[in-house]
Amino acid sequence: MDVFLVGITGGIGALLAARLRSRGDTVHGLTRRDDQQADLTTRSFHSRVGELADMTVEQLAAALGKVDALVFSAGSNGGSRGVTTAVDGDGVVEAIKAARLADVERFVLVSVLPESWRERDLGDEVE
Repeated sequence: MDVFLVGITGGIGALLAARLRSRGDTVHGLTRRDDQQADLTTRSFHSRVGELADMTVEQLAAALGKVDALVFSAGSNGGSRGVTTAVDGDGVVEAIKAARLADVERFVLVSVLPESWRERDLGDEVE
């Protein structure tokens, strides 16, 4: 399979990328910086540089190319409310739209919220 990972340089994304490649899949991803892209290239991953929060649906769809699946494992890492909304909320919605536009039939969302540790009060900013 050809799989595109939004969040390929994060903890889960990096582990998944290695696992997918070890089973023979082709792995693509979105990175924020040129140095991350260079590092991924040396490890036989294909990547595009772009800031998810700043990309249009059309730009993200173009970055996806012709892949079989899109895995969204990006996270804001508890940044400001604006960053959290742009990545963890709007980013997911935009990625779904981009997947549809690019005719990607499989979309997987990796997230710990809102189900992680539900018995505690998470506060308005997390909710």
